[in-house]
Amino acid sequence: MNKWDKPNYQRIARADFRANRVEVHFEDKSVATLTFDQLAPKNATDLQWLKGTYTPYELIVPTSSEELEIPWTTIRTLSDKSFSNHLAQNADHEARHIGVRIKELRETRGLSSKELAERAGITPQSLSRIENGRHDVTFTTLQRILTAMGCSLNDLTTPRHSIKTFKDLVRNLRPLGLTRSFLENRLIPRHDPKMVQNEESLVKSTANVLSSIYGWSVSSILESRPLALDTSLAGHVLFKNLTSGKASRTTAYTLYVHWLAIQAVESTPNLKQLALPKKPSQIRDEIVARYGDLSFGSLLSYAWDSGFVVIPLEDEGIFHGACWRIKQRIVLVVKQKTQFQARWLFDLAHELAHAILHISDTRTTILEPKEISQIPDTEEEEEASDFAQAVIFKDSVEDLAQECVKKARNDLRMLKSVVPQVAKQHHVPPDALANYLAYRLSLQNENWWGTANNLQVDSPSPLQIARKEFHRRVQLQILNAEERAILAKAV
Repeated sequence: MNKWDKPNYQRIARADFRANRVEVHFEDKSVATLTFDQLAPKNATDLQWLKGTYTPYELIVPTSSEELEIPWTTIRTLSDKSFSNHLAQNADHEARHIGVRIKELRETRGLSSKELAERAGITPQSLSRIENGRHDVTFTTLQRILTAMGCSLNDLTTPRHSIKTFKDLVRNLRPLGLTRSFLENRLIPRHDPKMVQNEESLVKSTANVLSSIYGWSVSSILESRPLALDTSLAGHVLFKNLTSGKASRTTAYTLYVHWLAIQAVESTPNLKQLALPKKPSQIRDEIVARYGDLSFGSLLSYAWDSGFVVIPLEDEGIFHGACWRIKQRIVLVVKQKTQFQARWLFDLAHELAHAILHISDTRTTILEPKEISQIPDTEEEEEASDFAQAVIFKDSVEDLAQECVKKARNDLRMLKSVVPQVAKQHHVPPDALANYLAYRLSLQNENWWGTANNLQVDSPSPLQIARKEFHRRVQLQILNAEERAILAKAV
């Protein structure tokens, strides 16, 4: 359930009218402070604000002729951006629904868009924009369009076909990038024999999950109304240079992971976000002093102990890492298919660098559309990669690489035995050093990746290390059963 659907979000507990403002206290303990000018309608005059009163759902302000009633929705719209965005999104959904319904009625009556436009006295271009939900239609224009088709408002509001099978639900969601596989593996509740036997219950429970994650109303989903993905829910994330199909899948998956991040923040209320040093060598020194070494496990513990939430995922593609600021907390998403600890170590250090260097009050989202690499393609990515290397190798990775080559006497066959020796001497992870050597040699057209892979550590699995730490830190019992099941399914 969205917060604005809860009674304590809507109900006013107290309203204090002061010199030029009013403080509205809601039952959910939130307070909205607005000036009289913000609340006053444009044409309102002689408002006696200091004589104002309130009911659970509105403010009442006397005037010389009548009482002005200001509903809770107006107060929340002016003070809560997320609620304002929700109303705007609903308005867009309604515009699309009206447009689709007009098109359905027109086609049922065998009219072309040109014929209907002429009958209604509007241009074909205007009708096209209305049918595609890209134009706000006035009530007068709407009546003219309906009359031109011999229809009434009742025809406009005729209920759409209700979705009752999971197959129909999948068909309706596929254009939004939500495939059957994704729904089954990530979103729908765990298979309950009773629910499987009752497909309608399965559809309704899945609609409830979709509503929670994507902000659509359950009725809109079940009545197959036009739906759209709202990127503002995840910080206005936009993916450029993608085909429409891939863009939809990427956006749908990103909104899902962002929702997971919100639930993870909600279920770790006791974690306190700490400000970390901006010098990577200081971070490394703190980790070694506190945990004894620098490894994926110790960096993971350091991140959690510093108030960061770390969500480990093993899904393929879409994006390769993320960093979100949610309610003054930072969530790091590490997403890998490989089970090499050194790879997870570098990616986690890279995302931690973004959190320290790039996340701010005005920049709350960072996504990695490409695989995190030793060869970054932007200045920001280069900065994060350099920071990660400095944490892992204490500012000396190039010196360590040169030392390995020198001790191996430029013989690649000797590097396999030299790398662990140099790593042990300098207290750095040998698997991470092997990866860096392979990268450096690749720049000289030498392929040493096979040998580097033989030096990798994959037991215990970094995914299992991260999952175990996640479940140790979060309090899943804080979430409702539905939220808890979806988060547990992901991690």
